[in-house]
Amino acid sequence: MMETGAIGGSSNPTGYVDANHNSQMGKDEFLKLLTAQLQHQDPMSPMSGQDFSAQLAQFSQVEQMSNMNATLEQGVQLDLMLTQAINNTLSTTIVGKQAKIASNSVVTKNIDGEMSSTVSFKLSGIADNVMIKIKDYDGNVVKTIDKHSYCSGEHSIDITQEMSDLPEADYTFEITALDNAGNTLQISPMMVGIVTGVRFSEDGSFLLIEDTEAPFSDVMEIGAPS
Repeated sequence: MMETGAIGGSSNPTGYVDANHNSQMGKDEFLKLLTAQLQHQDPMSPMSGQDFSAQLAQFSQVEQMSNMNATLEQGVQLDLMLTQAINNTLSTTIVGKQAKIASNSVVTKNIDGEMSSTVSFKLSGIADNVMIKIKDYDGNVVKTIDKHSYCSGEHSIDITQEMSDLPEADYTFEITALDNAGNTLQISPMMVGIVTGVRFSEDGSFLLIEDTEAPFSDVMEIGAPS
């Protein structure tokens, strides 16, 4: 912004630079430097009014930009807080509703004292064979289930009997589907369940569905309980 060579020589003859020192010059430092430059200028060759005005204009522009950035940052923070408050308020209205989310979790329910296990998915076409691999927490396949003849669309399969010999735990599933020509069909695993609550955290809001947490970004559909 300005030449500083005229100020009584170098104040750091050793060339040492403090790595912890902030390299950005604030307005107070700028004014001190400008004052020192005026005090130590060569009387035979004083700073011209044009140069002085140019430096003041540069300083004014920098200060305005700094103030503008601070105002924009405050506005962004307020918008984020308002958006989060609105999301938190709206999220509580879906408790008790049925939700469909993108998930590969096996849904386990306790119905009248009996455990029930279900997997849900969406098929892109008519499937002649559907193979479901059940995985434990570590990702190991603990059960393989073969099913047959499913039309395109959404399906929920009761696998309670197939899961009866497995210990009670959290399981995920991997599913593949083939048509009658042996071609692989596109398939989307999902979870269908009742929203039992909402958890708020610094990372956002999460739905509680059948004892499973799911971010709002994974929600595919919200509707009345079926």
